[in-house]
Amino acid sequence: MEPGPTGLHRYSSSVSDHLNADHERPLADSGLRVWGRANRRVVLLLLLGGAVAFQIAQGLAYQRRITPYKASYWLVTYEFGFTRRGLAGEMLRRLAGTSPSLVAIEVAQYALTAVILTLLLLLIRALWRRDNRAGDLAALALCCSPFVLDFAVFQRRPDQIGYASVILFGFLLYRMPQQRTLVAAAGGALLTISVAVSDSSFLACVGWVLLIAILAPGENLRNLRTWSRLLLIALPPAIMAIVSATAGRLDHSQAQQLASTASKYGWTDVVVFPYLTDTLRESVNRVGDMPQTMMLGSLAIGLVLLLLQGWLMLGLRVPTPTAASGIRFAPALAVAMCAIGLVALLALGIDWFRWISGFGFMSTTAVAFGVLLRPSERGPANRALATPATILVSAYLLAVAAFPNMISLSEGFLQLLLAYNSAGP
Repeated sequence: MEPGPTGLHRYSSSVSDHLNADHERPLADSGLRVWGRANRRVVLLLLLGGAVAFQIAQGLAYQRRITPYKASYWLVTYEFGFTRRGLAGEMLRRLAGTSPSLVAIEVAQYALTAVILTLLLLLIRALWRRDNRAGDLAALALCCSPFVLDFAVFQRRPDQIGYASVILFGFLLYRMPQQRTLVAAAGGALLTISVAVSDSSFLACVGWVLLIAILAPGENLRNLRTWSRLLLIALPPAIMAIVSATAGRLDHSQAQQLASTASKYGWTDVVVFPYLTDTLRESVNRVGDMPQTMMLGSLAIGLVLLLLQGWLMLGLRVPTPTAASGIRFAPALAVAMCAIGLVALLALGIDWFRWISGFGFMSTTAVAFGVLLRPSERGPANRALATPATILVSAYLLAVAAFPNMISLSEGFLQLLLAYNSAGP
């Protein structure tokens, strides 16, 4: 007969069972947490995908074919020498060998729109793969914003290349953080091309590239190298903007020849050609002569959506440079500089709603890159979406419900403004 377990044996066995039980419980709990986390990632991915599909479908449903005004941008060429806003049309004319058909114009415009949508989707994917709260919120802001995807699909005009250049610069900086001088030179070249395509890109885009560069980790605004890189970004497009404003202006006879070339399309709507003759003073006077009701109506529409944009981004904070940089308010100063550019655009052009939308588009993109450029943060606080996600989703529902009616109303204001100016003395 075998002896029974002694007290020591019973004690050691009880401790062993207890330790094993304690060891198994955390594993089980961990499995549940992993399962729940994986499901939250799937739900977030479905929400992002649904928002992207909705915004793209909405823009295409509202306007499948390019309008005469937007198509006329592609007919501005270098036939009379260097012309502001003529680079895109000149490239298309050389590819076609003659004045391009309307189908060729639409193909070129859809190709450019596809490029900017692809870049946006890659940015959303990169943020989602960060798998932390800041990346998730930035991805939600891009997908649910009333300005980003819908704006890119609806606008469909050559000056989109400026917005694409901003996103491409952000990716270059993200992929090549050790080659910032080279990336800065590439950014300056991209912006110079963008200004040659549309001179408004200088005011609409250059400031945001500078902001993304400032938000890169390790940048120090007390360092001469940082300022030299910022100069590489800003100086080339600034020179091109000055050249466009001084040497690229057409006279009235040249504008009429362009209009006669476009007459084969049978357009009865307004086109861009008359505005290529404007001096800066004439542009300001043109804006000042407009009926105040039209001006205020278009501004009100843009500002309502901009308020939604602000609500949408409550969960995001613009990352600031480290304390070692010595400049804590550098991002705020860069945004203020971009706001000054927006005011200048409002003073020089009639597309107030479009400039406000572009401001919302670029602000969301720049802050998203600020999040992407930061080192990834993981930990217990990042295991689930925080409360601001609910705000983002709510703002998204409000934005997509209101946006189609608002953009339709804004386009009506814009067409009235264009007709008013075309009929004016």
